[in-house]
Amino acid sequence: MTANTHFAVALHALSVLAYRGEVTSSDVIAQSVSTNPVVVRRAMGKLVKAGIVRSVPGKHGGFELARPAKRIRLVEVFDAVTDDSTFRIHDNAENPRCAVSCGIKGVLSDVLERVDGAVRKELSKSSLADVVSQFS
Repeated sequence: MTANTHFAVALHALSVLAYRGEVTSSDVIAQSVSTNPVVVRRAMGKLVKAGIVRSVPGKHGGFELARPAKRIRLVEVFDAVTDDSTFRIHDNAENPRCAVSCGIKGVLSDVLERVDGAVRKELSKSSLADVVSQFS
């Protein structure tokens, strides 16, 4: 299993837009992220749909923030690019001969719900501007 990096890629891309303060192509963003422009365009598509960025068509087009960085909360970015909560319970079938197997999903769901709430609360405290202000 690998960690989901969608949030980190999206936040990196948004930071590039906020730092540059101008329409920026997916190629330029991808160079900063050190990834393929297709990965950036997928993330940006989700951010456009969420109203966080705008797509600017044309030869010199690209993406720009849809509103000031100080009005973009990190939790909005997280919600835009992740498909579910922070963690997810596996979909494996229960083994009816094992008490742990039969009970773990119920126990974990309570714990993971609290973890997800804590993550969302923490992400709600910070804006994109807070992130970008830390770059020299």
